[in-house]
Amino acid sequence: MFISFAKGEGKIGHKLVVSTDARIKSFPKPMLPSEDVIMDDGRLRPLPALEQEALINILENHKNREMELIFLFALSTGARIQSVLTLRHQHFRVEADPNSFVPLATGWGTLVDTKAAKKDVLMIPPFIQNALAIYSHSERANNLFKKYCAKRKILPTDEALGECYLFLTNQGNPLYDSKADLKTFDPTQNRATLRLGDNVRKFIERQILPIMRKQFGEAYHFQFHDLRATYGMNLVDECNKLVSKGEMDASAVLPYVQTRLNHTDSKITERYLGFRKRNQQTSEILATYQDTLQDRIALLLNRGVND
Repeated sequence: MFISFAKGEGKIGHKLVVSTDARIKSFPKPMLPSEDVIMDDGRLRPLPALEQEALINILENHKNREMELIFLFALSTGARIQSVLTLRHQHFRVEADPNSFVPLATGWGTLVDTKAAKKDVLMIPPFIQNALAIYSHSERANNLFKKYCAKRKILPTDEALGECYLFLTNQGNPLYDSKADLKTFDPTQNRATLRLGDNVRKFIERQILPIMRKQFGEAYHFQFHDLRATYGMNLVDECNKLVSKGEMDASAVLPYVQTRLNHTDSKITERYLGFRKRNQQTSEILATYQDTLQDRIALLLNRGVND
């Protein structure tokens, strides 16, 4: 087909475009809703308490600091993979109250990617902010930054460090190509495919799933995006505990959770609020675990600092 377009000087140009039916978008057949999943940009399964504990144990035993921080950041903030992997050093080299959540603007106009560039604010727990700040100043992170600069043929200045991805591969490559980088011509970054977090997915496939399947059965499945649903359900459970203590009004739960998950449609948030009733998970085990989740994560992060 021929496509017409306006040139800069106002003249009309024409371009021949050859396409195939392989470019026609196709959508999977809708699947029936299941008791243990939440429909939120896909079929997400919140991890029950025992699975969260098992995941943290795997991260602790594997001793891959980058993956450890990536997974715990997602579990503690609900951030999608593109947001976690496009965090920059400058976000963790700032003064922050050690006892308060740290807001981080993401999406359009920032260096942190979001789905469809939608603006959002991540609320980072202080123990996560502190752990990432320590990592940013670590010798390992500095060595990876130097490799990053060498590959891009740039000087390792403070300005370059601030804009550098926080998480890099052992070769100094990003784990995810941000939209900001794609808009900038860089002759040193010629490659056939985009980086879209495949290293994280391979880590799940090779390091997490084999162990989880030994514990929870061969049919066990886990995807990184499930951490977002897990965060959402942990948030709902914490709110419900405050409601039962009379410290939060029940009517405030939905708008609060909707804001933290950045849902445009409140009907999606309602799926989180009704999940426990549908799924009938053991509330006693869950409540006990919720009291220790942040302490458990903080302990693991502190262990990583002292190693």
